[in-house]
Amino acid sequence: MKQMQIGLNVFWNKYELQKNSEIMLASGAKLDFAVCHLNVIDKTLKRACEIAEDISDTFKKYGIPYIANFEQANFARNCKGEDGFEWANHPDGTHRMVFPERLVKALDKNNNLIGIIYDEFEHMIVNRNAGIDLNANLNVFPLPETASVLKDGEKLRRDLRSYAEDIREKGAKQFAGEHVFPVLYHIFASCGITPNFKSQKESFSNIQYAIAAGAAYQYDLELWNCVDMWFMRSHPGHSAKEMYNNMVFAYESGVTKMYVESSAAMVTNDQINAFGKEFIRFTQEYHGKQRSFGVKDLRPAIGIIRYDDTYWGQSGILLWKKILFGDERLRPNKKQKEYLRVFHLLTHGETCVNGINWGRLTPWSLKKHRSFAAMNSTLVFDENVRKEKLESLELCFLCGEFISPETLDDIRMLVKENGLMVVTTARFLPYDLKKRYFFPIRVMKEGKGQWIVVKSFRDVWLKRLVGRWLGKKHELTLRFSEHESTLRISKDGEELTPV
Repeated sequence: MKQMQIGLNVFWNKYELQKNSEIMLASGAKLDFAVCHLNVIDKTLKRACEIAEDISDTFKKYGIPYIANFEQANFARNCKGEDGFEWANHPDGTHRMVFPERLVKALDKNNNLIGIIYDEFEHMIVNRNAGIDLNANLNVFPLPETASVLKDGEKLRRDLRSYAEDIREKGAKQFAGEHVFPVLYHIFASCGITPNFKSQKESFSNIQYAIAAGAAYQYDLELWNCVDMWFMRSHPGHSAKEMYNNMVFAYESGVTKMYVESSAAMVTNDQINAFGKEFIRFTQEYHGKQRSFGVKDLRPAIGIIRYDDTYWGQSGILLWKKILFGDERLRPNKKQKEYLRVFHLLTHGETCVNGINWGRLTPWSLKKHRSFAAMNSTLVFDENVRKEKLESLELCFLCGEFISPETLDDIRMLVKENGLMVVTTARFLPYDLKKRYFFPIRVMKEGKGQWIVVKSFRDVWLKRLVGRWLGKKHELTLRFSEHESTLRISKDGEELTPV
């Protein structure tokens, strides 16, 4: 059996346990772990290690293991400690957090450190440390001399792998990001970095999940989930009902570890408020509750295969430059935009055709936020996924910059032998089949399955051809090897009810 571990972000950039957190624990909140924000970027290394040991001691007292979260370097250009130790700025002009071995060992003084989170790491990479200021233009890692989607992606993969391995070798059992944008899950996962998606926030929770869970499933990793109470600049920016239902979604979707950010929203004038009551109710209902399924048991009906190119619909208006990999030499083209059209199709038109996040700051973003969009058992995979992870698929979309020849061979085998239906543009069609297609759309049988060749994923005929796989409006379905769950979405998009 596979229970979900429940956590709470109980610190906010200080090492003393917040009074709010003590009130929550005293009021019956049941926790398996906690997440703790540390601010060390202006401290001496010696003082940072003292803080880390105090934190480890505090959690030992409460009998709760914890995850150390580092975020403050995202907001500060000057990260030099009083002793001259440089916490984030590197000689080559790049800006990323440094994790000294002494600090990691101090955090794990009592062998109670689960791992380290680099909060919003993907955001800093693709937006060039824009958390510092909108014109920061500070790369996280050096860019390749010659820019291309594939070269930038593989350069980032090499740098990330080295960075993550170094942190783990210093004593962090796990290393994760905390993704505000729905990008870089697969490149992170290919480097052993645990997928950790923010739900609520400015995204559709189940679309973030479809991408992050696809990475976790493909690369055999845990899946973490931060139920984030922020929306834009508001905290709390979501209702207590929405928070509760996002926690239920985490349980129903096989998430390994789920935590809420943060305890600050749960207490008002030393009294538990509606958020605190809903959190405590959830922990008392679900703490220790066993499941017969987890992320490793996922068996999706629909797959999207694409290169992890960092595009989610950046509008380039005021915020979030319309670039890829944080490289101003790379602009998204129609290949990068294809999978946004696929999500528009799979959600019965509920998502924006040009993006999947409210952070675009376009007229579509004026719509009231919804946590959940209709979607039937869908996961996203990268260009290197192999046949054993795709066996359950009934419908598959091929899109983006590049898919490996080995993956394309596996896809064709699944078409012939399993009856897979594949929707693709002509560029991913097997060479010998290209002679048989014509625009605007062509359906070709091969073996037990079919290829649907499109010029655009917005083709008016496409929805009719794949309609039987799309499920019902206002419902989302999650499918595992021995379990399937269909959840009806409320009109306001905040609540789920089992069907």
